[in-house]
Amino acid sequence: MEVPAEILIAIASRLHIKDLKNFRLVSRQCASAGLSFIPQNGLSVVDTVECIKRFKALLLCSDIANNTRKITFLYGTWPICFSRRDWARHPLLFRGNDRSNATRLHSTNDTAAEKAFEEYSKFREQELSRRYYDDVADIFNILSCLPNLRWVDIGSMETCAWNPSRKPQLYELQKKIWMSPKINYDVTPSLQKFLLAFNNQFQKVKTLSITGLFNSAMLDTPPVHYQLQSIEVLQIESFGTSQNHDMARKFLLAFPNLIELSLNFQGWASSLLDIVVEIRWQKLRVLHLTDVSASEQEIFNIISNHQETLTQFTVNCATLKRGSWHALLLRLGTLKSSATIALGGELCGTILLHTPV
Repeated sequence: MEVPAEILIAIASRLHIKDLKNFRLVSRQCASAGLSFIPQNGLSVVDTVECIKRFKALLLCSDIANNTRKITFLYGTWPICFSRRDWARHPLLFRGNDRSNATRLHSTNDTAAEKAFEEYSKFREQELSRRYYDDVADIFNILSCLPNLRWVDIGSMETCAWNPSRKPQLYELQKKIWMSPKINYDVTPSLQKFLLAFNNQFQKVKTLSITGLFNSAMLDTPPVHYQLQSIEVLQIESFGTSQNHDMARKFLLAFPNLIELSLNFQGWASSLLDIVVEIRWQKLRVLHLTDVSASEQEIFNIISNHQETLTQFTVNCATLKRGSWHALLLRLGTLKSSATIALGGELCGTILLHTPV
């Protein structure tokens, strides 16, 4: 007995991604009903030549391309080994967590190892032959195939390298070449390629999240050349500045229409003075700051500058260099703002009303 398609679609629309995948295994009818909801939960592409090629082929399916709302680019760097001996002895062989069978790699009769090294050699040559602006063009072409894309995430392969089954593309690649990507959370090179490809031509993309380490001081292209007016939500998991606060401020200024901003500063006690305090976003409603060092006056100025639009302000794990938390909260109470203010995590600094001299 066939179940009406409308009922199956209604069920599929309410399922979590893991349950949705299992639901599609029940029957052809269930698979068809759930197809359009898979990309709505987000697609990811591993930043290798072969994976990008296969991903672009996947987007030829209009149901997938038209229903994709979020895409994640997973960036990583891979070990380069030109001899089988170096490959066999590399610490990241077997995904770095299985050395029990390493001795068998030295046997010339091990056809599995021989095949894996051949696959690795092909992979190595593909990656070494990449050209920078060809990569930018690939990203542009992928974005152009997704008419309803809303959210782009720039992430690191390292977030799933030790549990590759979370990302089938990465899992399949690691099984084939017997190697894992290097431990590297820096996604700055990948982000810069995306920014060059984006160039404000994809107006429906409203959210940009950076889930690896981003160091604004390492950008080769000055932020003033980026056109990012359409981005309304910016989330940076680990924001490094290398003490180049001017470059960090210019990067944030490239997003003039932000409604929500989340910054987690990388490094101990990064200063707010030259990065956020002097910037005014006309539409900013939500601001989250983590691992920051600031004075009472600087935090007060941030909220005061946005008191007409701000609805939520959160500070986590902050160091107050001058002033006191008690005095800050009293001063914030005098503002004509309806924003919800939350302090959390480890807060360093005095709680006294008046800071001792």
